[in-house]
Amino acid sequence: QGMIASPNQVDITLAVYPDNAGYIHINTITPDSLPWTGSYFNGVPVEITAHANSGFVFDHWEMSSIALTDSSAISFEQNVSLDESVTAHFDPLEFDVDVYPNPSSGDFTIDYEIVTATQISIDLITVDGKLEERLVSHENIHPEGKFSIALNKQESQLSQGVYFLVFKSSDFTKSIKLVVQ
Repeated sequence: QGMIASPNQVDITLAVYPDNAGYIHINTITPDSLPWTGSYFNGVPVEITAHANSGFVFDHWEMSSIALTDSSAISFEQNVSLDESVTAHFDPLEFDVDVYPNPSSGDFTIDYEIVTATQISIDLITVDGKLEERLVSHENIHPEGKFSIALNKQESQLSQGVYFLVFKSSDFTKSIKLVVQ
């Protein structure tokens, strides 16, 4: 027999954007695949939390009829009185890293931006894989924002040649080739 929806029952549809960027936990369950629809009761608030997959960071919620006080909060509790679709938007977790001038015979400037406070390290590695200099240690949580580091050939006692600047977090690695003239 089919169930008859009570007037107090609402459907909540959950989705993520882009696909596979993360998952959503609603009350006590985590749906296996998205989009997913479940029936809930008007008058009983639901708790919804976004979880980013590796390589992504949660950005904001998009809802069909409810305006959240803070759509960038990773978790919210909300009474849903009408059928509602809830989409968690995620951004790729990439670090923006730029090194210039490159090649250089003197100073390099390393500009980088971090989307979310996280543990990172920035290492200068020789061509044969030896650590030449650790510019940023991964021991502390690095704040989000835009940063700049000056790398001086003389101070760092760099000889001419090729080095690699390795930018690393728990789920992201980027290498940039540095040419010291």
